[in-house]
Amino acid sequence: MKRLSARAGKAAILILFGLCFLLAVGPFSLVTRNGMSLCTQPRREDEPLRAATEPLIFVGGVPRSGTTLMRAILDAHPDIRCGEETRVVPRILGMNQKLRMTKIEMERLQLAHIDEDVLNHALGAYILTVIAEHGPPARRLCNKDPFALRYIPTLKETFPNAKFVLLIRDGRATISSIITRKVSIRGFNTESYDGALRDWNRAMSIMFNDCLSAGSATCYMIRYEELVLAPREKLKLLLKWLDVEWNDAVLHHEQFIGTEVSLSRREPSTSQVNQSINVEALSRWTKTFPISSLQRADEIAPMLRHLGYDPTVAEPNYGRLGRIERSLVETAPVVDRANSNANANANGY
Repeated sequence: MKRLSARAGKAAILILFGLCFLLAVGPFSLVTRNGMSLCTQPRREDEPLRAATEPLIFVGGVPRSGTTLMRAILDAHPDIRCGEETRVVPRILGMNQKLRMTKIEMERLQLAHIDEDVLNHALGAYILTVIAEHGPPARRLCNKDPFALRYIPTLKETFPNAKFVLLIRDGRATISSIITRKVSIRGFNTESYDGALRDWNRAMSIMFNDCLSAGSATCYMIRYEELVLAPREKLKLLLKWLDVEWNDAVLHHEQFIGTEVSLSRREPSTSQVNQSINVEALSRWTKTFPISSLQRADEIAPMLRHLGYDPTVAEPNYGRLGRIERSLVETAPVVDRANSNANANANGY
């Protein structure tokens, strides 16, 4: 028994040294949960942080645009893990942006020897820790916090190998869902269809411009309507772009709920994502959208036409959408306006 134990011990040591060697030349690091390294070789000063090489997937868009469906679909793939919304990722990105836009704070940080590199490394370590530790490990880690894609330039700088999936949906359908389901969104006027549509236009234009500027190799736009009408076709294109092998499981995410697909009861879309991919929600908005707001939609939300939706048609044929205009659009100033129900509604953004 002693000889067997000795052999087992030697084998374990050899395996550990082998792992340390592979990890030393690869993009990963072998660490315990508290951050202690299991490999004795210290990190070289010129060795990039893991954040610089991790091929993360960020899924986002305006809430109620199909972001939860998309992440559930990706979660069904055996090589990908997204998990529930973290909620803290867009918040830390917002704090980071606000800090860097404050001249006096940046001067104070410089005097404390905290430069841009230190901030970038700290931001990357924070976000990566949250994404990696709020669910099981996977070959490709994914995050779905809808408004994280408001910060594509920062995320791209922090995670150069990351890819971004921007969900696009008819803004009239999106805000109708937001208002009828009483989903509060910070910065959105959810008391008025005109106001909410105007806020959708602002948020969508920012994410659209950033996605377009990031380039087609980094950011992928997919329309919700096309996803649910032709899931196999659209998901094959998406997975190929993500450099992930095709797996039929992505067509049947509902079969994996409770195992590979973990849903939060606090997320507004959970009840709908429990179902298979379907087209039931495509035109539901046409029954509740006010005629007066519909008549002003082209003026209020020029992004509708830019994204291939005809704002003058009350009952659109989503099987024949126009093309997305691949050109930058004028964006309105960001409104830092808290919805009156934002703190009371646990399902808010």
